[in-house]
Amino acid sequence: MASLFIHDCYGPALMGTRSVGLHVLADISGSASPLLNDAAGLEELLCAASVAAGATVLTSHHHAFAPQGASAVVVLAESHVSIHTWPEWGGATLDAYTCGDADPERLIDTVIDGLQPTSVRRATVPRTVPGGPDDPGFRFSEFITPADRYEHDVAEIYVQGRSKFQDFVIGRSTVWGRMLILDGVVQSTEADEFIYHEGIVHPACYAAAAVAPVRDVLVLGGGEGACLREVLRWPTVQRVTMIDIDGEVVDACREHLPNHHQGAFDDPRVHLLHRDAVQYLRELPDASLDVVISDMTDPVEAGPSTFCFTVEFFEQIKRVLRPHGVVAVQAGPSSPVEIALHAKVIRTLQSVFPDVIPYSVDAPCYGRDLGFVIASRADQRSRLSAEDIAAMDAELIGRHRWLTPELLVGKLSVPPFLREAIAQRADVYSEAAPPSTAGAAGWESPQES
Repeated sequence: MASLFIHDCYGPALMGTRSVGLHVLADISGSASPLLNDAAGLEELLCAASVAAGATVLTSHHHAFAPQGASAVVVLAESHVSIHTWPEWGGATLDAYTCGDADPERLIDTVIDGLQPTSVRRATVPRTVPGGPDDPGFRFSEFITPADRYEHDVAEIYVQGRSKFQDFVIGRSTVWGRMLILDGVVQSTEADEFIYHEGIVHPACYAAAAVAPVRDVLVLGGGEGACLREVLRWPTVQRVTMIDIDGEVVDACREHLPNHHQGAFDDPRVHLLHRDAVQYLRELPDASLDVVISDMTDPVEAGPSTFCFTVEFFEQIKRVLRPHGVVAVQAGPSSPVEIALHAKVIRTLQSVFPDVIPYSVDAPCYGRDLGFVIASRADQRSRLSAEDIAAMDAELIGRHRWLTPELLVGKLSVPPFLREAIAQRADVYSEAAPPSTAGAAGWESPQES
């Protein structure tokens, strides 16, 4: 799942952060104030507001544009305040960032009062500085949509780095426990990963096992090893191959996420290869697998999974599956505001497989549901009654913590809003036109919609 986790803001030197103040952003419109076109007056207003907020003015500057508009900036001992105006729209953008005892909220309020707009949008962002031996953690933000972000505090870092393919951090949250973060996006946490991994592995295995024993399984991605853990709960499994391109990340997970994999990497049935999934699939023989679990990261531009959501990729999976075989795909967030990418992944699968069933799973650490899909050559619903699932559960090693037969049957009922979103898509992802997410994981760029 790309984000506002700017790569240059962390690296080998990052071991923590310390809070250094608040940054207040405001966009205004509907102002009739002559100050919008008075650069010197704006500078004076910013200086007065700074003093009122308890800040110390060091220097200030203004500039008037032709035929209209102005900018002004005030440098404070505590940082700065600035403004840029659009008189023709009655609008302006302004920001104030202060540390120490100065109050940026009051500073912004004073400027807004001086301009008397009819509409104000504002946001307050805590600012932190990397480093600080007293605080071995950090805070980061990941974009949910281009308009929404989710912030996380990591109290302690176990390992971090930049592999050939992606940035990675494994750390500990006081709320979620240990977590894996790739390219600034949380992949899983100790507290709730069981929901995700039970949800992606077992529906496909149920659908396949209802026809024939699940013996040969392929896991694509799945660096934490938790998909392996769940696959190995099926006693009929003879071989499970895991293909993850990033050996450095897998090694870090193996060492620092023991509760995720629970020793699955050491099972003699597991064959771990660090290969490109697209190329590996091309080399497999036809009809050689019962289940394929595509647990790839979201298709962020230039990321390692960009081409793992295309029609060509799914055609290769169909070729290597046995007639009763099933593929499960992590298919992006399924919330109503992020439905475009999810629906297009489903439509892409439908162009390859005769039977495609989307469903969603709870993802508390992401703040919204995630969409999965199971697909097969043959009808799957007839194999997935609550009674049949319960009978198969009795053969599994260990107990589910989230999934129940009744829950799964209910999950396989596609909600109307998703049906409509799928029906509206006629296009598919391809190698010539892979996903584009505008820097927000799970979000489809407007030009694609």
